[in-house]
Amino acid sequence: MGKAVLPQCEPAYPTVSLISSVFRGDEFLDGFLANMAALEGYGQCEHWLIRAASPGDEHARLVAHVRAHPAAVYVNLSQDPGLYEVWNLGVRLATGRYLSNANIDDRRAPGQLARLQQVLQRHPEVSVASTPLRLSSQKNSSWEQSAACPVWPAGVGEQVYGAALLFRETPQGLAPRNLPHCMPVWRRGVHAFVGEFDERRYGSSADWAFWLKAAHRGVQFHIGGQALGVY
Repeated sequence: MGKAVLPQCEPAYPTVSLISSVFRGDEFLDGFLANMAALEGYGQCEHWLIRAASPGDEHARLVAHVRAHPAAVYVNLSQDPGLYEVWNLGVRLATGRYLSNANIDDRRAPGQLARLQQVLQRHPEVSVASTPLRLSSQKNSSWEQSAACPVWPAGVGEQVYGAALLFRETPQGLAPRNLPHCMPVWRRGVHAFVGEFDERRYGSSADWAFWLKAAHRGVQFHIGGQALGVY
């Protein structure tokens, strides 16, 4: 019987892998974990919670979260390799078709993740999807509390774009514009030909530099017309 059944079994991989760096997160962690758990389809996501030798008191809360949410995975590092190296570790560990970084001081609308998955599924030519963001000056502002916040970027509109929109005009010339910003969803396969985030070379602009490299290799981006995140 076992031989007849086992060949038909296939591993169930998640559609999306979320990657979070947890460092000095005491002030933000409770609201962040509640926001993640409220996302549509969170139970079917893989969520890598990587604590990078944080001096904070996050351990017990992370353990409680992964016990309540079996798709969440807690990794407790003995050294802090830096934010983007944590992301790179998450990319290597991830098994989802799509990836998204989930920063503990940001918040998402309940449907944000599902909406961006739909964009990638409906637009095979697009590899990176994002939306405008509500900009909040209040720490731990929830999605529900952020309705009156200004939206960035203003006036861009829903569109598919390439490298040109990753820059903005200034009186001094072109300057970076990280349009995917802090919570995009992208195809894991992008890393096969772009590589990893390079914090050593590009510092805090390592994500923008990664998207620019991707754009120069023909990757297309999509930005929605409605804000679905809080930054």
